[in-house]
Amino acid sequence: MRHFVEKRDPVRHLLDLNPLVTEAIDLTLLASRPGTKITRTFAQGLPPVAVDAVQIQQVVVNLVRNAIDAANADFPDVRVATGLADDSVLMTVEDNGPGIPAESMPDLFKAFSSSKGSGLGLGLAISRTIAQTHGGDLKVDPGGNGRGACFTLQLPLPSPASSDRQ
Repeated sequence: MRHFVEKRDPVRHLLDLNPLVTEAIDLTLLASRPGTKITRTFAQGLPPVAVDAVQIQQVVVNLVRNAIDAANADFPDVRVATGLADDSVLMTVEDNGPGIPAESMPDLFKAFSSSKGSGLGLGLAISRTIAQTHGGDLKVDPGGNGRGACFTLQLPLPSPASSDRQ
């Protein structure tokens, strides 16, 4: 918890994404509503990624909290998965809510834009910035028509040169 709140310069290390995601989910569950179900499907043998662990966990906590908030109120179900695609390690967070309305999409990643009554509208903007400063991205499939939204954090595989420095 202390790592989340202390001010410090980012420090990147070659790390396995799965334990980072597990810790962030467990932290998020401490403050979630009872009955929340989070299904984890983690790919085994993923290559390590060069990341600042605290920053990536901040992204995961934000995405999982948003998914829990958006999930079906009667049967909240969030699915978190990791995998490999081409030259990237991926983590997806999908909820079973109604999806993101089309009118919300243009401002979704803009700072101070929130569809929540109590939100500041910074979480997704900060999360995307963290992903992009790591050389990756944060994308969304808005869902709808019976499907919840699905956010994908994409982190590039380290180049051989950066692997030698870690």
